[in-house]
Amino acid sequence: ISPKAFKENRVPGAGVFYDLGAHMIDQAIALFGIPSEFSKTYGKFRENTEVDDYAQAHLKYDNGLNVYVTTNMLVVKPQPAYTFYGIKGTLIKHRSDVQETQLLSGMKPLDKGYGEEQKGNEGILFTLNTNGEIIEEQIPLEKGNYMFLFDAVYDTIVNDQEYFAKQNDILTQLSILEK
Repeated sequence: ISPKAFKENRVPGAGVFYDLGAHMIDQAIALFGIPSEFSKTYGKFRENTEVDDYAQAHLKYDNGLNVYVTTNMLVVKPQPAYTFYGIKGTLIKHRSDVQETQLLSGMKPLDKGYGEEQKGNEGILFTLNTNGEIIEEQIPLEKGNYMFLFDAVYDTIVNDQEYFAKQNDILTQLSILEK
């Protein structure tokens, strides 16, 4: 993440955790539900910065699951967006969504290939076979669809359908960000 002048001022909602962490916390809650407890640490390491440029939240779940959400402006080489560790394997996924990059390049949501990852950007699943050898499998992502959000907002307002983001999820996300 590059510094953005308008996000560098010490005002409510500034800093890397609000900039990127908000999306990551939202994704963690969508994937795993509301944590039973959480803690957060953050810091300012760049010279003359007024806002956090590093933060980590630790989300704990009653079933023993631990989720670590880390945001960092001090990374020279991009780290995986997701790393899932399990008893039978590990899944690593770099960049979680291509839509923002595609929009910035001028691509439009209705263009062919929008929301689709290029070959070579799949997740990688590592497992052990019965001989103890590491097996590596490419796992493609589903096509991204930002338009789903706008369709859901429309259906909530016009058709009185329930919105997919629950109030309690949003309040939990805010409490994690603001702690």
